[in-house]
Amino acid sequence: MISVIVPVYNESDNIDKFIDRLDVFDDEFEVIFSVSGDDDTFEKIRDRGYNPIISIKGRGNQIINGIENSTGEIILILHADTFFKENPKEEIKSILQNYKMGCFSISFVPKQFIMKIVAFNSSNRVRQRNIAFGDQGMFFTREFYDEMGGFKNIDLMEDYDFSIRVKEKGYKIFLSKMKIYSSSRRFQKNGPFRTMWMMQKCQHMYRKGEKVDDIKQKYKWLLTRS
Repeated sequence: MISVIVPVYNESDNIDKFIDRLDVFDDEFEVIFSVSGDDDTFEKIRDRGYNPIISIKGRGNQIINGIENSTGEIILILHADTFFKENPKEEIKSILQNYKMGCFSISFVPKQFIMKIVAFNSSNRVRQRNIAFGDQGMFFTREFYDEMGGFKNIDLMEDYDFSIRVKEKGYKIFLSKMKIYSSSRRFQKNGPFRTMWMMQKCQHMYRKGEKVDDIKQKYKWLLTRS
């Protein structure tokens, strides 16, 4: 069984489309929605036949809660604006025969030249720095998750922190050539170059040991700057 953990926050406008795209999964998958927020996302998920769980806001906490309520031997993290066009089951199982952790090559929609550059940089980050992000569909066994001490209960940088610990332990994160598709909405909202700069700034602050709350405040401040 592969447990697909989906942290969701106020996704009412997009959740139906996301659920429609879950048709690529077969009976060897279970999908665990870990929901926070104040809109009707929870009710929409439940009306589509799933049993979502309620979590305190914060992606780290939501992922932890989702994993604790899952049963699969393999864990796949899937963001609510990200999807597959084909079943990734065999690819995941094949990679985990030789590696402890893997992720997918990301492609952003809608297609834009600048987003191809962002996607290339995401793949290159895995190859050169051994760092994967959540929108790349991180996957690993439950045993490895426990070995690494799980995700931290932090509001952001939870994927970056997990990758850092994997890297420090000397494990290779395998980058699959199989595509995972993700919305470019956050890049469109704030501008691609500005978004990339903000991400690099937040990573630098985290590596320096600054508190996540301080990084959050810096992130919000950067968003409000013209």
